[in-house]
Amino acid sequence: MYIAHSLSNTDLIILAIFFITFAIFLLAVKYQSKNFSALEYLAMGRALTLPGFVITLVSSWYGSVVGATQIAYKYGIYNFFALGVFWYLSAFIFAVFIAGKLSASKVLSLPEYVKKAYGPRAEKLVLILMFIKTLPVAYIMAFSMIISALFGLNEANALIIAMLFALLLYTRSSLKAVMIVDFMQFITIFTGMAIVLYFCINKLGGLDYLVANLPDEHLTIGGGNDYSKMMLWFMVALSSTVLSPIFHQRCFAAKTPKTAKIGIVISIVFWIISDVLTTTGGLYARAYLGEGHDAHAYLELMPEILPPGMLGYMIAAMIITAISALDSYVFASKSLIVNYYNTSNKTMTGRSHLFLGFVISCGSTLLAMGLYSDLEKGWLLFESAFIASLLIPVVVSLYNKHGLSAPQFFWVVSITFIATAVIEYQHLSSGGSIVLIAIALNALTIGGIMLKRLKLSKKM
Repeated sequence: MYIAHSLSNTDLIILAIFFITFAIFLLAVKYQSKNFSALEYLAMGRALTLPGFVITLVSSWYGSVVGATQIAYKYGIYNFFALGVFWYLSAFIFAVFIAGKLSASKVLSLPEYVKKAYGPRAEKLVLILMFIKTLPVAYIMAFSMIISALFGLNEANALIIAMLFALLLYTRSSLKAVMIVDFMQFITIFTGMAIVLYFCINKLGGLDYLVANLPDEHLTIGGGNDYSKMMLWFMVALSSTVLSPIFHQRCFAAKTPKTAKIGIVISIVFWIISDVLTTTGGLYARAYLGEGHDAHAYLELMPEILPPGMLGYMIAAMIITAISALDSYVFASKSLIVNYYNTSNKTMTGRSHLFLGFVISCGSTLLAMGLYSDLEKGWLLFESAFIASLLIPVVVSLYNKHGLSAPQFFWVVSITFIATAVIEYQHLSSGGSIVLIAIALNALTIGGIMLKRLKLSKKM
């Protein structure tokens, strides 16, 4: 039975109100890129204030409630560490060491920043890799899983609907338009998840109920996983944060470097609240439903727990959350290409814009189809090669523009990416050791090159 069958008239009225309001907001902020400068279009003229920074960063960076609760359902409190603690630490590192540099720069994308250090060839390489990395694969998957659970559609049909929705979102323009959806998500998802937790505790019981009905390993940090896999999650978190166009865009748009730094720290507090709610929700789903509900556990729990009205509210919140993240990543992918054309003094034709939209939406969907609704596998597989190849070279470019020569940067990144992608695709189940080895080799290679260049400069 699909979830839409469980909706009452009250739920349907609430859903209708939500989406009429949502449509009005979208129509009210319909912007066309040709009416704005690149700075206004991509970074709101660098006028983003602290409240707006926090709302859009929290919402854009936290868009897969389905994915987080799925991992909590499968592995328990392991989710809070894999998708929580490691990401808070990474965000804090970003706030202290990187946010100020990006906010104070005169660029609008990371590839443009790399160009200043290593030239146009390196810019094109990083642009291609960052574009692939930013494709909203996980969020296409998350959105399709909600559609599937709501209407009982098979995976392929749900993914096609998600793809069409991504293409529709692509036609919207400007960071300011993205922020409207982020604002709605910020308000609804926190209240929605809190409502679910309240009714779970009220109907099922508190901590004693969870302890009595969960497998023992669900209450351990590892959740039955190899600890090298947890280390891989930390590297995914660090790489995703340092290399994320979502973080970069918000920092480029921030009014001051201080706004970016403080905004990220405040955002961490909201992410902690979110992860407590999603992890606990996933635990209740496992305790109440038992095994065999991996894909839609949290969604299947809601009709069992929530009264009429509240069910409609939470479904609306989850849909808007998925739309918010999908919107942000579609725009981030688009803005990388738009900024490249802008800095190269080229103009994108209408046909080029349309082609780019199809590449983003269709490419993401095809990748999602190959991952069979396993969001954890999707995240790990999709991030692994980028962690090994880009993380260290990009950090070096931020702090030591002369640490590598342009050819060295190009070949270190290229070879590491290709080798890691090919090997990791075959060995992801090994727990992440391949990627950790690749990162170590990458660090040693770059360290050796930098040391050699330092010695040569001293001799001269």
